[in-house]
Amino acid sequence: MTKKIMNDANTYFLTVEKCYIMVGLKPEEKSLYFIALQKLVDGLREERLIQSMSNLPNLRASRVGENSNTIQKMEEKLQSMSSSVNELTLELKTEGKTRNIDVHFGTGATVSIRYPFPDIVSVLGFAMLCNKIHVVNLISILKLLVMERSVLLIGTKYEEVTTCTNSLASLLKPYTWENGFMSLLPLEMIDIIEAPIPLIAGFCAPDAKSLKELESNPSVQEAIVHGMSVINLDNGNFTMTKEKESCTLVKKSATSHGGFSIHEFVFFQSKLKRFMDDPNSSLNSFHSFCQTGASQMETKLIWDMRKRIEGILKSFSGIMCDSVDAYKEYEYLNPLTNDVEFNPQRLLEPLKAELQIQEKFLKTQLFNSFLAEKRERSKLLSGPVAKKIALWIEGRHEGLKELKKKSSVQDSLRSSDRSRESVILR
Repeated sequence: MTKKIMNDANTYFLTVEKCYIMVGLKPEEKSLYFIALQKLVDGLREERLIQSMSNLPNLRASRVGENSNTIQKMEEKLQSMSSSVNELTLELKTEGKTRNIDVHFGTGATVSIRYPFPDIVSVLGFAMLCNKIHVVNLISILKLLVMERSVLLIGTKYEEVTTCTNSLASLLKPYTWENGFMSLLPLEMIDIIEAPIPLIAGFCAPDAKSLKELESNPSVQEAIVHGMSVINLDNGNFTMTKEKESCTLVKKSATSHGGFSIHEFVFFQSKLKRFMDDPNSSLNSFHSFCQTGASQMETKLIWDMRKRIEGILKSFSGIMCDSVDAYKEYEYLNPLTNDVEFNPQRLLEPLKAELQIQEKFLKTQLFNSFLAEKRERSKLLSGPVAKKIALWIEGRHEGLKELKKKSSVQDSLRSSDRSRESVILR
């Protein structure tokens, strides 16, 4: 339905009162549906624009009928589509190392999208989260989530809030969030954070002023005291819960990430930042990402980071992630209820024993000699000899780069000379 709202004698505003809800979609196919839906919305806008051009009746008569027919067929196609893309006409095209799929709706409308389909939640959402709050803070948030503490994501861009909220929930792999999850809620429902269950929720404010009011909302401030943390996607501010126990545990474990070094994550973060600082990177645009996806190097880096984060979360369940039936080692038969139950102590006892061994090891001469060797190596690496070696390697590297440049210039000159000779001979 279209409304004409007259503001003055010469100005009209057109509003399309129509909503498209996509359900039952596979996560890896979401980008395809977004692009198809964008094509449909663009068609609707064009139709409304043409209809408003009353001073060009001939153009309107010819174009409106054609455009309406296309839109109607696209709507019917989208409505009949299930969670599989098999009902669409797909044409795979390969150009060099890039593969694209042309999606034909049988209406003359074609959507071209990169194949495999860009992963909005796992790749783009993860990149957005890391870019906004840093991967180290992201790991702290995940530690809060495994303790079932609530997390609220707020911002002024719908696509950022929904994508980051879904991505945060997906990062809990190999676990599945079974509590409250709402990727986007209206500001009027802010009281939901007072619910007695843990939740992951996203709220989108219309502007910066409303966002600031949302952050300072009494309900939000009260929830922060009792276990909820807040991520502001606009300014990258991460407000950790003021609940003493959770806050203390996360801060104490800040340098221990399931066997992975904090420096490794900082290095990955710097590489990701370089990618996102590039204005041509699709990671900076939701629309561009849906069409082209991330580059191979960007995708590899993001999945390497996700794999290490998954390793951190797996460490909380011991060897239970090693095999399908590994959990059986920690179960017992309750004689009172005659039910098989899980015994947490069977999982914790080996971990506590290892911690005690580590505590004793740190007091031994064996560890002291190991520490002394580390200190000596550190001095050597920061000494004058190490600096001379580093400068020599840098000089060699720069020399090789200059040599390659000269070689490429000479090759191009030879190539141009050959082309001239061939032209003269002809």
